[in-house]
Amino acid sequence: MLKSLQNFVVFFIITIFVFSSLPAQEPPSWLQTGNLQSAYNVRDFLEIPNVNVILACGKYDYYSNGNGIWKSTDGGVTWALKGTSTHGTLYQFAYDSLNHKIFVCGNGGPNLFYSLNYGDNWASISNPVVGGGASYSIQIIGQKLYVAFHDNTFYSALLYRLDFSDSDPANWFWEFVMQYPQLDHIMRLAVKDDILYLFGKDKTTDGLRIFTYNPAADGRQARRMENVV
Repeated sequence: MLKSLQNFVVFFIITIFVFSSLPAQEPPSWLQTGNLQSAYNVRDFLEIPNVNVILACGKYDYYSNGNGIWKSTDGGVTWALKGTSTHGTLYQFAYDSLNHKIFVCGNGGPNLFYSLNYGDNWASISNPVVGGGASYSIQIIGQKLYVAFHDNTFYSALLYRLDFSDSDPANWFWEFVMQYPQLDHIMRLAVKDDILYLFGKDKTTDGLRIFTYNPAADGRQARRMENVV
């Protein structure tokens, strides 16, 4: 027993000596880069493959209460402001890699924009919700942009989709997909295996509720509306 205790003490001392003699290692750290200090907040980034373009969106500054879109072509070292609107915050990008169309959504008005030249220029898309509605999340399935709207009049969650399959934005059109009266709003959309997942805030409990939408099975119920321009 005494022998075992002695061996343990020796092993413990050697272990302390070995680890104390190892060179000190710096913990992981963040490297400050870029000039996004003018942004009040940044909500999303989009890195476009093979063209060295990174986009950021959020709120431009506190005092103007406007949203902003920034673009970097040098890996995030420098940024250029490419678009602003007078109200609200932009929340999320969606990228159509097939035709290089970029979309971004937010609240305020206008709150949905697109770019056809990697973020250099932006144009607004008409809001299909009667009375207006904020858009908090977007996802692309095929050539359709799914948009989660919050109805400002009836305070319920709405799901629309934008058919952008035509090369001319004048021929894009909205389709009404679904209303979720049990939700205050849809916080996030996600896609897996071409199934749309909706993460929403329950009106009654303030808890999280998750819905799924299958475009292949349920898409025939969508109702076409007006063109976007």
